[in-house]
Amino acid sequence: MGQVAPFRFRPLTVADLLDEAFRIYRANFPVLAAIAIATYLPQLAILLASGTQDVYTAALQAMLHPGTPTETGTIPGYNPLRSLISLLNYPVQLGVAPLQYGAPVLAATWTLLGYRVSLESAIRGLLRFFWPTVLTLLLYLAMSFTFVCFPVALWLFTRLALVLPSLYAEQAGVGRALERSWELTRGAFWRTFWLFLVLGVMLYVVSVVLTPVFIGTAALIPELPLWLRVSLGLSFVGISSAIIYPLFAIGATLIYFDLRVRREAFDLDFAAGRLAARAAGGG
Repeated sequence: MGQVAPFRFRPLTVADLLDEAFRIYRANFPVLAAIAIATYLPQLAILLASGTQDVYTAALQAMLHPGTPTETGTIPGYNPLRSLISLLNYPVQLGVAPLQYGAPVLAATWTLLGYRVSLESAIRGLLRFFWPTVLTLLLYLAMSFTFVCFPVALWLFTRLALVLPSLYAEQAGVGRALERSWELTRGAFWRTFWLFLVLGVMLYVVSVVLTPVFIGTAALIPELPLWLRVSLGLSFVGISSAIIYPLFAIGATLIYFDLRVRREAFDLDFAAGRLAARAAGGG
C-alpha cells in the first residue's frame, strides 16, 4: 500500500463534502466498481434464477398487447417454485455485506490518510477487520427494528453512523468505535443528520438519472427477445445501484473526519505527525 498525496484536512462545507466525495470516488473507481460488481453478481444470479424477469416480461407484454388473454387468478410470469430461490438472497447478502459496505469506507479512509488503495490491499485490509465489520452490520440490522418508531430510528442511526470510519481509522474494537461515533455526534446531531440527508438525496438524483439510461440502453438493443432485454435492464439497474453506493460510504467517512477536525483539531495533529515522520526520516 503505497503513499499518495494526503487529504488536506479542514472543516468542510456541504460543497466541499460533495466535491471531495466525488474526487475520492473517481480516484478509487476501478477498485470500488470491481468490489461492487463482484458482490452484486451472486445476488443478480439469484434474481434471474428466481424468475423475477419473467414477471416483468409478462407485465410488459400485457402493456404492449392488452388484448392477449391470460389465466384468471394468476400473476403472469409467476412461478411459485422458482420464486423460492429468491430466499437464497438473504444468506448471500449477509455473506457479501462486509465487503459491500465495509470496503468503500476502508478505501476512503486510507485515501484520506494518504495511502494508495488497490483491490488486493482493500480486500486484505477488510479481512483484517472482518469480524468487527460483521458485528457492526449486525448492530445496524438490529437497530432497523426501531423504525417502528421513526424518530428514534433516525436519532440512533445518526448518532451511530460513524462506527465503521472510526473502526478503520482508529483501528479500535467495535465497542470503542461505538463510543467514538456517539462522542463525535454529541452536540452535532442536526448537522450530521442534514449532511447524511444531502448525501442520500444526491445518490437518489444520480440513481434517477442513470436508471432510465441503463433501461433505455437495454431496450434499444436490436433483435433481442423481450425477456432478454428485461433481464439486461434489471442487471444494469442493479449493478448501477451497487456502483453508486460507495459515494454514500465515502461521504460518511468525510463527515467522520470533518467532525474530528472541528472537535479534536485532527488536522493539526495529523500535520504534526507527518512533520515528525519526515524529520525522523531526514526528509
